[in-house]
Amino acid sequence: MPKPYVHFSLEEFADRQARVRAELAARGLDGLLVSRIEDQYWLCGLDT
Repeated sequence: MPKPYVHFSLEEFADRQARVRAELAARGLDGLLVSRIEDQYWLCGLDT
């Protein structure tokens, strides 16, 4: 199975994930539903 292409560095990916997790924790939330393609791209970096 080919690896998906991510359009930013692994460091940027980790930073984005950490920022989202911190914001969820600050708001007392357990999860996040991401439905907009633009937001999915920002969070995951994958073109769908």
